[in-house]
Amino acid sequence: MECRRVELRYLSWKGERDWKAEPLGLVLTGGSWYAVARAGAPTLTLKVANILALSVGEESFERPADFELATWWQASLQRFERELRPQVAVLRVTAEGRRRLAEKGSYAAQAVAAAVAEKPAGPQRWARVNLPIESVDQAARLVMSLAPEAEAVAPAAVRERVAEWAGQLAQRHATA
Repeated sequence: MECRRVELRYLSWKGERDWKAEPLGLVLTGGSWYAVARAGAPTLTLKVANILALSVGEESFERPADFELATWWQASLQRFERELRPQVAVLRVTAEGRRRLAEKGSYAAQAVAAAVAEKPAGPQRWARVNLPIESVDQAARLVMSLAPEAEAVAPAAVRERVAEWAGQLAQRHATA
């Protein structure tokens, strides 16, 4: 099979960009197609729906002999998760809160699976969850979405933001 370089115009959150790339594979995940392509040193993940124009060139390339699409994709997803959520919040969460938290995505489900139950176990079965987070605001929103089944333990900035927003919310709802 002959591999041909492509030229494409791509629309990302940073804007439009032209690429000369070497296509390595396609992945279907979450109902969307992604192209994996090498463009110089970086290997790119491009959402196919965001490719505005594409032309196949005459120039061929040699596919890397050691490239395994499935292995690369899994490593890419793990890297994305780490980079997306570089911080950790410690939460106290009830059993119902853990059930609801696990529905927030695979990162949350993994954190819930690793939760440590508090001793002695009370009727609400509280546990501590180390949750990867994007930012203080994102963590505070998540804790508030679990109310009253969760408490932010750390970092202090998350506790403070939850307390601030909860106070504003209570004040807003106390007046007619």
